[in-house]
Amino acid sequence: MENIVQILTLLVSSGIVGQLLYYNSRKRKEAASAQKDEDANAMAYAVEWKNLYTHEHDEHMAERTKLNDKIDSLFEELNKQRAQVRQLKDDKSTLMLKNHELGWYECRVNGCQKRQPPRDYGKEETD
Repeated sequence: MENIVQILTLLVSSGIVGQLLYYNSRKRKEAASAQKDEDANAMAYAVEWKNLYTHEHDEHMAERTKLNDKIDSLFEELNKQRAQVRQLKDDKSTLMLKNHELGWYECRVNGCQKRQPPRDYGKEETD
């Protein structure tokens, strides 16, 4: 029995038993430390990519806003031109009606005292 106690004392004092008892916890601690380092590395990459995305996004948003403003101004100009074309068509139609009306009332005889329009409207007035 003394021999067994001496062997156990020798093993404990040399650290073999301690090594065997704490091997698993040290292994888990190292694995956790390695995982923490990997996570920190991945987070650094993620933060860098996020910053790049944010920078690109802000840069493109400024350009997009500029282009949208340009498009809006072009549409406003186009609408103004369309309104002008519509107004010119209305004026043309009015002038064509007025021209047709004046042609309707045109006198056929040059230098006459009594007007002779090409239609019978107002015949009583000219006779």
